[in-house]
Amino acid sequence: MRRATIVTAGLLLLTIVAGPATWASEWSDALKAYKRDIRPDNPIPRRIGAVRAVAMFGTRDAARILLATVSVTEKTERPLEEEKEKVSERIQTILGSQQFAEKRVLDAGVMAGLKDLQAKLDRLQRKLVAEARVRQEIAESLATFDDPKAVSFLVGDGLRDSSSRVREIAATALGSIGDPSAIKPLRRLLSDKAISVRGAALLSLGELRAEVALPDILKRLKDNAWPVRAAAVKALGKLAAKAAVGPLIDAMEREEGRLQKDIANVLEELTGQRFGVNVEGWRGWWKDHAGEFGGEAGGKLGGHAKRGGVSYYGIETFSNRIVYVIDVSGSMNGSHAMPGREVKDGETKKVDAAKRELIRSLKTIPKKGRFSIVVYNDLIKVWEAKLIPATKSNKKKAEAFVNGLTAAQSTNIYGALEAVFKMAGMGANDKHYDLAADTIFLLTDGTPTKADGTIDSTDKILVACREWNRLKRVTIHCIGIGRAHNGRFMAQLATENGGKYVAR
Repeated sequence: MRRATIVTAGLLLLTIVAGPATWASEWSDALKAYKRDIRPDNPIPRRIGAVRAVAMFGTRDAARILLATVSVTEKTERPLEEEKEKVSERIQTILGSQQFAEKRVLDAGVMAGLKDLQAKLDRLQRKLVAEARVRQEIAESLATFDDPKAVSFLVGDGLRDSSSRVREIAATALGSIGDPSAIKPLRRLLSDKAISVRGAALLSLGELRAEVALPDILKRLKDNAWPVRAAAVKALGKLAAKAAVGPLIDAMEREEGRLQKDIANVLEELTGQRFGVNVEGWRGWWKDHAGEFGGEAGGKLGGHAKRGGVSYYGIETFSNRIVYVIDVSGSMNGSHAMPGREVKDGETKKVDAAKRELIRSLKTIPKKGRFSIVVYNDLIKVWEAKLIPATKSNKKKAEAFVNGLTAAQSTNIYGALEAVFKMAGMGANDKHYDLAADTIFLLTDGTPTKADGTIDSTDKILVACREWNRLKRVTIHCIGIGRAHNGRFMAQLATENGGKYVAR
């Protein structure tokens, strides 16, 4: 047994043994089964079943065990993540210079080593996704607990845990449970050092309709981290308080891009007016109607929204922090007009059509915008590691990069999306959770594949995105090209992440 597995099992065993000796026999049997089934080397269905079996008790002890498991999964992940990074770097070193080659030239020994590395990378990805899936199941289960002692544990130990992931899960669960005893500790959590925890606390206060927390939520409209400001906007939409309208208009003037549009959406829901992102329109209307506004939606339409924004394959966004994620696999060399058929004279390749549309879209990014491009086949190529200003010169550099792209090999969607979230840190790493990008355009003409070119699990990608984007701060729009793309998967990925899916 690997040392990491032994340590993990030992930590979990200590957690379980520490429980009170007076538990009923059913609980004792459940714990024995949990200790056996929750281990990282078991299949995901068995581990999920273990979580659900313990969660059925809905008690304080069940909550304690489940939150302890969250901490264990984090400890299990760390060495796996480090090992995965090393393996990915070795694969990139071997193939990097031949990323876009239709036929790669490698001697037999190197090819055998490459296949071993690719298989190892897939195993590590699956193990990491398994830990994320267990955490997600725990979070969903805890949201159903309503036993007073269990709620008390979540409010106390859960919100004070040293792990920010545990605090976040506890805070989210309390919003779903709906117990007002959580309001005061959730308000304290708005000063938490972890961005994800502050965001979870805000969303839960909104779910709890905690009017007493309104002053605290309004303060978070000026939080240094934009994801926290976004959560504050959503929470204010839930509260539907008159006192939020003026501050929301002020916040709209300070913000830009997608967050500005989010504020407009909340204001429109609260007031029934339609000024979009027209700040002066909102100010004028509020000046004239604040005295008669009671907080409910409805009434005569008051104005016209400003239109426009960045567009890509017919999908429009007000975001100005965008990453384009473009498939350059070998199938993109096929005919755009007749998918599945080789290109004939005078016809356009799918990759060329995608390049033209990308260059056109770049021109719609406003001057204050920022962007980058990620292209992928079996390998991932990031044009700029950080989002760069949408200046004319940078757009010309991007256009030159795009024009130089060719298509070859397979379709590693998992790796491409992972690269985008890594550009500013993933959700699990709170000190980097203030993501630079808030919108992704993902384009593909095929179904996901692993690094070795074999078919990948779409469920693995969906679970991973739920973890990376668990507070839904990044919108993922999906564009499927041709008949061979996996439309069901693309639609689900877009829906789960607040985006749109189109087939072209």
